[in-house]
Amino acid sequence: MEFASTRDALLNLSPVAFGWSGVQLFLIISGFLIHLGYLRGVDKGRIFSGREFFSKRFWRIYPPYVLALLFFCFAIQGGRYLTRPDRIADLASHLFLVHNLSDTTFFTINPAFWSIALEAQLYVIFPILLLLRKKLGIARVLIGTVLLAILLGLIKPFASPSIGDNAYGTSVFAFWYIWCAGAFLAERFHTGKTIFGQRRTALLISMMSFTLMTFSICTKATAPFTVPLSVLAWISFFEWFLYFPLNERHTRSIPFRAGVVIGLCSYSIYLFHQPYLRSIMRFFGDYGFFPAAVMIKLAVSFAIIVLLSYSLYVFVELPSIAIGAKRRAARKNRAIAEA
Repeated sequence: MEFASTRDALLNLSPVAFGWSGVQLFLIISGFLIHLGYLRGVDKGRIFSGREFFSKRFWRIYPPYVLALLFFCFAIQGGRYLTRPDRIADLASHLFLVHNLSDTTFFTINPAFWSIALEAQLYVIFPILLLLRKKLGIARVLIGTVLLAILLGLIKPFASPSIGDNAYGTSVFAFWYIWCAGAFLAERFHTGKTIFGQRRTALLISMMSFTLMTFSICTKATAPFTVPLSVLAWISFFEWFLYFPLNERHTRSIPFRAGVVIGLCSYSIYLFHQPYLRSIMRFFGDYGFFPAAVMIKLAVSFAIIVLLSYSLYVFVELPSIAIGAKRRAARKNRAIAEA
């Protein structure tokens, strides 16, 4: 047990330390929604179009990302990203969404942006996933990606040191199995089947996995199991949630409506939550050792972030999506007219 203090132990052994696992949940949800959309399109007789798929992804993600990127480059960092060659190269790597391929640019500009590059790279190989699924089936594809992640972990000591631990350990092929797990859940859900059987079983597996994940953080020997346990915990929780019987009383409740608002602007929240959530909390005073004060400051700070993010959702995200839809419709109309 490698704890420097009792406070450190409490943080590592409590749910408040699970924030990092939001990346795994995000990838699972992404794989689930993208693949479920593909399956429903097939049901309607639509053929997968890479051009349409990448157009939707581009207009949904890239314009808000570029806005946030330029803001953090120039409003926060000043003119260095225009005058210094190393900073210009750093900015270019972010613009092309490849900054997660090297530790030197992994956490620069905004430390949250590495996962957006990873997500974009997962979109690029989605057609490969569909091809493998057609030949092997989604279950075998998932097993194959798990084995690939294990192989990459085993050969990591022999990898080039110039890549870096962050870039290597979170590469698109190392985390592909997480995205495929979401796609596998989508396929089971689409066919009316489950992975874990009854809802109670899924919830029990989720709770057990979270418990094991918590203790796996504590020692170096069990650390390699932390992310896989996180994936198992979230995928089982997600399945339990999918079949949760929501009624009108639930959907009209304030927590549910607040969750919907947060969900709508969650992408903008992700783009700007670092470093501002911590900075706003510090603006309201030092944390101190009073849990009630910390919770109040956290709630107020998060509310400010949500208000900012909802504005970006309305004035940036929705118009960007509309522009993409309009361009695709115009292209489709031209194709019909030419035919």
